[in-house]
Amino acid sequence: MGGRLRKALSIPAIQRPKVVVAAWLIALLLMGVAGIGAKQVLEAEDLVIRGTQSAAALKTEREAFGKSSPIVISLEGPAAQIDRHGPRLVRSLKRIDGTTVASPWAAGAPALLREDPSRALMIVHMPGGVIDSGNDVLPQVEQRVTTLLPASIDSHIAGQPRFSTELVDLVFSGAQKAELYALPILLLILLLIFRTPLAAAVPLGLGVAVIVVTTGLVTLLGRLMPVNVLAQASGSIIGLALGVDYSLLFVSRFRDELHERGDVGEAVRASLDSAGRTIVFAGGILACAGLVVIAVTFGWASMTTGSIGVITAAVIAVLASYSLLPALLMLIGRNVDRWPIGSINTSSRLAPWVARIVRRPALAAALSLIPLLALCGVALGLQTGGPDPQVFDRTNPMRVDVEAVSERYGGGVLAPWVVLVQAKDGPVTSPENIRNMQRFQNTLADDPSVRRVVGPGTQRVRDAGDGAQQLAGLTAASSGVDRCRPTASAATTASASSGTPKSGQSRISCGHGGGHR
Repeated sequence: MGGRLRKALSIPAIQRPKVVVAAWLIALLLMGVAGIGAKQVLEAEDLVIRGTQSAAALKTEREAFGKSSPIVISLEGPAAQIDRHGPRLVRSLKRIDGTTVASPWAAGAPALLREDPSRALMIVHMPGGVIDSGNDVLPQVEQRVTTLLPASIDSHIAGQPRFSTELVDLVFSGAQKAELYALPILLLILLLIFRTPLAAAVPLGLGVAVIVVTTGLVTLLGRLMPVNVLAQASGSIIGLALGVDYSLLFVSRFRDELHERGDVGEAVRASLDSAGRTIVFAGGILACAGLVVIAVTFGWASMTTGSIGVITAAVIAVLASYSLLPALLMLIGRNVDRWPIGSINTSSRLAPWVARIVRRPALAAALSLIPLLALCGVALGLQTGGPDPQVFDRTNPMRVDVEAVSERYGGGVLAPWVVLVQAKDGPVTSPENIRNMQRFQNTLADDPSVRRVVGPGTQRVRDAGDGAQQLAGLTAASSGVDRCRPTASAATTASASSGTPKSGQSRISCGHGGGHR
């Protein structure tokens, strides 16, 4: 931040502090209103990385089959009850606009959907993206399942739309809990440092202001482009830390200057010239680090938008430190030391030790790096991975449903590999293409790690116990391709060919036998 910009921000705060504070209150009100809809606007983590082969294949798939978000519904109970109430549920779900359902009661349905008379599996494709379908369509699906099924049938609903919507709730509630727990602890620490309530309240108030403005701006950005929920979570937590940290430094400097100079205006100006420069440097370094992360991880939406939250918080914290903070101190003035808690000692007992350390900067830097490097070593041992239902409590209904479906059908039902096949010449459903896809499906099914393959040819299921295989014929090519469409959500999509589809496409879903990640 250049000198002219710093003066442009600080001069109104010194000369017209009431106007500046009023402007900030209006901004906080507007950003607070904008941030109310953050949970509905922001998205969960997107595992698609732009520029990769899987991203290109997913784009081609959506162009051919449309954008939809699948979930699976598992039914367990007496066979007669399932056959009586299951078709009613299917008809009700199909009446939801834009929704398609693959069920065991459809002609030519894969055996996967009814491997046991006491179980039935339905795959529902809801219109729209994961978050939109999870917020708008999934509640309708859940309401119909609850209403139309008797108590004798146990139902489990699992899929990325449900997981993502609950993950957004988890991130928001986690961030809010962290902030609520941190605020009283920070207030207590600030009281111990400053020994006066007003001096302690200013850093805390600035931290809250940074949170509100950052959340509002991130939410507004989310209405213009896809923004990950991590942007709000990281922005609010970092915003609270920066707001308190920067104002702690500024208020401490202001009190020292006020005791030395005796004039409030001069004390604020001196604090801006000293502590203000440090704040700008620290905020600039953090913002530059966020830009580096964006450049390195470009195409990874969650990392990019998460860094945007950090950058936004850093910029807002610096701006608040040069406008709102000096304006507040101009209004508070000498009252900053009012209502002391015990005695206020302006000189620190640590000052002699600090002076000795400053005389040996190399030794001080080395001693400081030792514990930091030790902490880095611990961080290297972290086991990282994508979002997983296991981050939720064991009693969480969504996790219970995911684990129930995975236990009965394998993790591949919820996260299969989807192979998109497109014909270069003629229809994809020609007899020759069907035979070629059948040979490809057989090759996949021969892999010991593949439990089942569903496609336009035949379905092959590998029993989880003894490795026996079951062959179930699908319908003819003219109608079989369409029924291959309702497969579970693809964790990874691989394209069997490249280029723009000419005559037609088909999808082959192969489910692995692993967990539900």
